Amino acid sequence: MFKNKQGYLGFLGFLGFLAFRYFEAYDIEYLPYLAFFGYFAYFWIARIGLDVPDERYYEDVKKAKAFAFDMALYMLGLLFVAWILIPPFREYIVVGVALCFAAVLIIYAARLYRLEEK
Repeated sequence: MFKNKQGYLGFLGFLGFLAFRYFEAYDIEYLPYLAFFGYFAYFWIARIGLDVPDERYYEDVKKAKAFAFDMALYMLGLLFVAWILIPPFREYIVVGVALCFAAVLIIYAARLYRLEEK
């Protein structure tokens, strides 16, 4: 199934579904489980057929990290503006941070996979 054992870490992403317990108990402590969705990125990383990393791979890693960092800045800026302008959102800022974390990991993995497949 996977060329390396790192791909099996992707199954930890299913722990993110524990966040839906919030709708049952309305306890905000379940919402950080949304960050586990970031582990789905390992499914893309494991698909990259790479035995020995070469110079092009390291350049693609730099490009993917730069793109993911830019997206993280935009998302955190949007969270900051939402936190200031929408007072009810302040209670649920943990949702935004958890989703931002997961999104950055998935964006990085998807971008790296796309660059490697070129």
